[in-house]
Amino acid sequence: MKNPELFNEVIRIVTEQFIPVMEKHTISGHAQIRIQNPIFEGDHSLALQIVLDVLSERGYYANSHQIVHYIPKKFDLKTGEITSKKVITYIFNVTFKRISIRGE
Repeated sequence: MKNPELFNEVIRIVTEQFIPVMEKHTISGHAQIRIQNPIFEGDHSLALQIVLDVLSERGYYANSHQIVHYIPKKFDLKTGEITSKKVITYIFNVTFKRISIRGE
């Protein structure tokens, strides 16, 4: 394994942030996890692939995409210039075998 620290951090994120959401959606068999974490940005885009690989290896169907938001931080009354902060939300769609509540 080339980057065990990154792998362990990604597993922690999946355990703490993905699994609870997925457990709440077992009846539908589909969960959407929205996360804002810099571990998925830039050079750590490998973390995105690790998440998808780990979920796929365990029988889940997963994909991801990102949405970029700009949140205003400061407005200059004289020039009208707006200074914004870039925020990236990563969206993971996870599909899995749903649990039947009626014995179907």
